[in-house]
Amino acid sequence: MQCEVEFFDSQNEGISGRAKAGCVRPRTLARQASYPGSIFGQTAETITCFPLYELSPFERLLVTAKGDLQRIISSWCDEVVTVQVNYYDLAKKTQTENYYSRKVELKCRGKRFCIATSEIILSSKELKDALATKEVGIGQLFRRFSLCPQFTLSEVTRDHRHNLFSRKYCLKSDGIVCNIVEDFDAEQICSLEKIVIGEVLQQLDPKSEKDELLCVPLRYSSTEFSPFERVLLSAYDNVPRLVSSYLNENVEMTVSHSQRTTSNGFLRIANLLVSGKPFCVAKCEFTV
Repeated sequence: MQCEVEFFDSQNEGISGRAKAGCVRPRTLARQASYPGSIFGQTAETITCFPLYELSPFERLLVTAKGDLQRIISSWCDEVVTVQVNYYDLAKKTQTENYYSRKVELKCRGKRFCIATSEIILSSKELKDALATKEVGIGQLFRRFSLCPQFTLSEVTRDHRHNLFSRKYCLKSDGIVCNIVEDFDAEQICSLEKIVIGEVLQQLDPKSEKDELLCVPLRYSSTEFSPFERVLLSAYDNVPRLVSSYLNENVEMTVSHSQRTTSNGFLRIANLLVSGKPFCVAKCEFTV
């Protein structure tokens, strides 16, 4: 388990994601989070199939999401993202694995923005039981069981005739393989992308179990942060990928400090840079 503190330079225009220069904001954004993965231990990612510069920054965030699509949309909009399961069927069964076909609709603000069709191969009873519910997305399944999936994006296409863009990708970890096709409604995505600072957004019920499952686990005045700042502050273990996708730039990490603190405890401090400019300092305490 790792406990990580990250400080973001909000004066970096690319990181702040703010269109208006007159917005008043603090000099530094900071967060503390605990999770099984971190920027110091990223899993393998393969994104080689499409010139991402042909997509908008928000679209790049979505097509490179690796099991955290709902979190990104929920953070960006500061609203609930719901999952409606159209079907979830057992297609084939072997002695060790179950093969499922699954189709879901993802909605925000009551409107569908994505249809996801999946082939899922499971070999764990716990995973089978969890995914059988109608309120758990595949990405949430990985987080619930502390799984860090290997992500491979194999195809991105745009259908101008039907105003859609789609992606095909694979998430793979112990006991689970997911081959997924997602079709995004380009009009709805464009509408969500244009959310502005100061807009009156639906506030979440902190007592709701669905809130903790489907929404951003943050409690603050949402007008203090831009949509992309909310995405960064609620990121699970993938700040470098989010920034790289949003800006379509390489993110570099340099370790400035590393030491053993106890017999099995360590402290590490790293700087994240984009285009040679630092945007985040991350302090991580972890045990092995």
